[in-house]
Amino acid sequence: MEQTINYELINLNEKSSIHSKVESLGLLNKMFGGIQIDVNSALRKNDKGIFEAHLCDHNCTTHWKGKPTGGNYDCPAAFTKNLGINKQTIASGELIVDAVEKVANSLRVLRTDFISNNLDSYGEKFNVPNKVLEVYKEFINCDDIEVALFGGSPEIHSDILWMIKELKDKGFVVTVTMTGRRLMLQHDFVEKLMINPPDTIALSADDFDGIEQIEHISSLSLEELKAEWTKIPKQFGQRQKAYEAIYTIKLRELYGDRYPKLLLNIALHNHNLESISEFILRLTKCLPGVALNPFPVQSGFMYSPSPLSIKSIDNLNHFVDEIIESHFIENENKYSAIVPRLHYWLMLKSALTKWQDSKTKTANVISGDGFWKCYQDIGASRYIQITSSDIVTKKQKYGGGCLSCFWNKSIADSRGKVWDLSTEDVTSYILKERGYEVNKIKNPCPGCGFPRLVFDVISGEVGLDKSLLEDYLKLRKKYIGY
Repeated sequence: MEQTINYELINLNEKSSIHSKVESLGLLNKMFGGIQIDVNSALRKNDKGIFEAHLCDHNCTTHWKGKPTGGNYDCPAAFTKNLGINKQTIASGELIVDAVEKVANSLRVLRTDFISNNLDSYGEKFNVPNKVLEVYKEFINCDDIEVALFGGSPEIHSDILWMIKELKDKGFVVTVTMTGRRLMLQHDFVEKLMINPPDTIALSADDFDGIEQIEHISSLSLEELKAEWTKIPKQFGQRQKAYEAIYTIKLRELYGDRYPKLLLNIALHNHNLESISEFILRLTKCLPGVALNPFPVQSGFMYSPSPLSIKSIDNLNHFVDEIIESHFIENENKYSAIVPRLHYWLMLKSALTKWQDSKTKTANVISGDGFWKCYQDIGASRYIQITSSDIVTKKQKYGGGCLSCFWNKSIADSRGKVWDLSTEDVTSYILKERGYEVNKIKNPCPGCGFPRLVFDVISGEVGLDKSLLEDYLKLRKKYIGY
């Protein structure tokens, strides 16, 4: 089918045009914020003391006992990194839901405060016309909040089914970021999950060993998938996840419209960037109806140099250009399955433009070091994380529950667990104290570029590194019209 590209900019005199473009380009999504909570934080003990850890049944690492596993990144929740964990120290579903409700209430206070005291100044700083700002306000002035149940394999939490139902009953939009292993191994769990399913199941699609493997695994029946999966050694966690993800997607054939929406997270790394367009095309063809969420592999939060090669930066630059263009193609195209969020791709392009004379610098920024910071200003952090902490007290019974980042603990509330704090305490930290506290730290988080945390155009722009703002605003003017 011929592709028609319509670069018609927003008509700033017509509110309907503004509203339509804001929605179709994925700039805003009719909710104010979100909460990502690690439901499998626990305590572990070794000869050096007691620490917080993550319970997971996968080993997603690049190496195991000095030998390569074929993995493309190291996950902090990998079971080989969390030896000695005490499963009895995982917080109950009731504590987790309590934490979510407190943070949600605080987010609603933040919404009111941001709209009343910060929205106009945001519009002035980022050159957003008043009529556009009015539409922005309509999108964010709502009670809808997404909750992402997260952390290794959240489906193995003993209260996961109750938590999903309870959170949905309370009006939250619920996403479970899972591996799919439990769905593969326990048919009765699938049946129970389908009684009160989450709104979305998010899976991983960055672990496939090439395009041929995508086609091969996608062609297998459920029984064949499970049979091949059983032959994979346990240390190859990311290879197992590839099979589990396809199995989970294929289950929808049994449940039809009852099945949740499906999203595949795709970390872009040296291996898949070699043929990324074909990689995306194969996923779209083999797994129709599944939304795709690609983003560059992140390392900045670990104070580590980017793993992306110079060649990968060139490939990524071309890919980003194509994704930006795809937002304006009226017919179905090879990138139609990718979640629309034009602002995010313009942010990436601004980094690729700003640092084009230094591929090493470009790679580091693209991987988070100096890209976007959740703590930079009010309004940037509207997707709040609740996870483990580096601080363990003697009276502590459970892991998790800390207002912190899953990846970088410099962004953490040291006062205690959310379920032990008042809503006023949580609100104060999110609204005022977080940025101040982080900026006092000698070596705060360098930043990241996870689409879920960047969230929407407002939080993306507020948290965007100041060195990228000029290039970003030029790109926004070119592609959006203001």
